[in-house]
Amino acid sequence: MNGIPTVYTRDVAFEIVDMFDDMLTSHGIRVPSPEDNERGDDNDAALYGSVFSEMEARVEDLVLTLARYVQANPNLSIILYTYSGRAGVWNR
Repeated sequence: MNGIPTVYTRDVAFEIVDMFDDMLTSHGIRVPSPEDNERGDDNDAALYGSVFSEMEARVEDLVLTLARYVQANPNLSIILYTYSGRAGVWNR
C-alpha cells in the first residue's frame, strides 16, 4: 500500500480468535452456536457462525482501543510479557 506500513484490525482480530478456536478444538470443546444446524458434519470448529463473529468483533474493538491509545500517546512505554495487575482496563 504505497509504501506505508498498514495493519488491518479485522485481520489481527481474526488471527487471535482463530488461535483460540484451534486451542479449544484441540481440547474437544465446542461452543454452542445458533447456527449449529447449518454446520457441516466435517466442521469441528469450536467457535462457529455468530459466536465466532461476535468474538472477532469484541477482539477487534480491543485492538482498536489499543491502537487509538498508542496513537494518542506516542511516547508510550510498552511492557512486554508482564501483567499490570489491572485486568480489564482495555475493555472499559
